[in-house]
Amino acid sequence: MADACAEKLNQQFSQGPGDYHWVHLKVDKSRIVLLKPLTYMNRSGIAVADARSRLNIPLSRCLIILDDLALPLGKLRLRAGGSDGGHHGLESVLNYLHSRQVPRLRLGIGSDQQGNAVQYVLSEFPANQRIIVEEMIDRAVQTILSFIENGIHTTMNAVNTSI
Repeated sequence: MADACAEKLNQQFSQGPGDYHWVHLKVDKSRIVLLKPLTYMNRSGIAVADARSRLNIPLSRCLIILDDLALPLGKLRLRAGGSDGGHHGLESVLNYLHSRQVPRLRLGIGSDQQGNAVQYVLSEFPANQRIIVEEMIDRAVQTILSFIENGIHTTMNAVNTSI
C-alpha cells in the first residue's frame, strides 16, 4: 500500500535513518511522511516508533495502514483507535507507541478459507481479483488524503458508511 500511495503521489522511497524507507512530501499545507518498515511485520512497531520520535508526530496524526483477513476483499475500515484485532503488525505498533489510540486504516484482503494465512497474505492476488484490489488501493489513497485534510472523524464518517 505504501508503494501504491507513493506512486500515486509521484514520489519514491529513500532509506530512512532506521529500519525503514520513507518519503517526505507536502500535500497542500501539510507535511507528510510515508513509512515502509523493513523489519518483519510483527516487529514493525520498532520502525514506526523510531520515525515518530525523530519527527515528533502526535499519535493522532499517525495513520497505520494494514491488511485485514477478517474484512472482505476490497472493504476499507477506518478507526481512531482500539485493539489490534489479532494483527501482529498492529500489535507491535501499539506496543511500541504505548497506546491503543492510534488511527488505523484496514484494507480487506479476505481470506483463503483454508487456514494458511501466511501463504495467503504473501501470495499475489489472482487475476480475477486485481480490479477489486486496484479500486481498493485508489479508495485507500483518497482516504489517506482525506485524513490529512479533514481529520479522522470526518474521514471515518465517509469511509465507514460507504458500500
